[in-house]
Amino acid sequence: MKALLTGSTGFLGGYILRDLIDHFDHIYLLIRKQSLEKAKRIFSNEKKVSFIVGDLLNMDVIEDGQEYQDIKKEINSIIHIAAYYDIEGNLSECYSHNVIGTQNLLYFAGLCPNIDAFHYISTIAVSGSHSGIYYESVLDEGQSFSNSYAETKYFAEFQVQNWEFKKPIKRRIYRLGVIIGDSKTGYIPKVDGPYYFTEFLLQNKDKKEVLNSLPFIPIPYKKDGLLPIIPVDHANFFVVQGITNDQDDLLLKTYHVVGTNLPTIDEFIKDCFKAVGLKPKPLPLPNTKIGPHVVEFLGIPRELLLYMYSECIYDQKNFNRDLRGETKSDYKEYKENIFKPIREKALEGGDG
Repeated sequence: MKALLTGSTGFLGGYILRDLIDHFDHIYLLIRKQSLEKAKRIFSNEKKVSFIVGDLLNMDVIEDGQEYQDIKKEINSIIHIAAYYDIEGNLSECYSHNVIGTQNLLYFAGLCPNIDAFHYISTIAVSGSHSGIYYESVLDEGQSFSNSYAETKYFAEFQVQNWEFKKPIKRRIYRLGVIIGDSKTGYIPKVDGPYYFTEFLLQNKDKKEVLNSLPFIPIPYKKDGLLPIIPVDHANFFVVQGITNDQDDLLLKTYHVVGTNLPTIDEFIKDCFKAVGLKPKPLPLPNTKIGPHVVEFLGIPRELLLYMYSECIYDQKNFNRDLRGETKSDYKEYKENIFKPIREKALEGGDG
């Protein structure tokens, strides 16, 4: 069995590749020319890996001059991880990479005569403004979106679900929760999502001193709302389970890959405060016009406000049956580890 994998140089992609190597005879890594040297540095010792220069923005995907026809004949599975991830990104960039890129890869998959599976990494952000239970089997609930990343991932997933191949090809869609650091080391390569607030405090000591003089800090969020996070290594484990242990004949199946015991937003914010040495208590603000001004002061992108008030509950029937097994992703068991790098950074800055 041979696979083509995109996004191998990304945070999650590196984890997935290393765990998949033992399950495939060979894995072709689709790499943009500008990322080739980086990929070689990371994976040069992997004997069952080949680097294929290409670009998802090109309809042919793989650049001319390579053994194009032979590669197409050898591929049995495609694992599409690559995406343009930036919740502050503009619509044009997000659409080009997430929608057009996925469309081109689906077209390429249709040209592979021996392919039998297309695995697509999506996101729970496709639920947008939906309130209530969001089922794994449903995509369109009339939701709206607060950022171009979520909106274009929605359209990309729609393509994966509805693409008309000439032969039956299994499609597996993994809607990942908000990826956070490694559950053992806390490592994450960039400030993102839940980490915006802690990074802001670490970089702005003067504002932190002002905030520490207050009895509480007003923050726009829903106190009992659940934060759908998942450590990168846990997400990797569940996705690899789906790719390597799929015994189902259904052509289309979607999974909500989020933690099994999630923190409330209130709990997570309090843990953030503790990690950076912030003494006041957070005070949840109702969803009003003042919210955008508060998050701007705190260094949090306005696009995150939708998640701060989310009332979405993610159905996990497929996930629990096929991927979870006896494995847990319990916030209380890993939270000390994910905040460890933040605590260390706070101490290095003399805050503690």
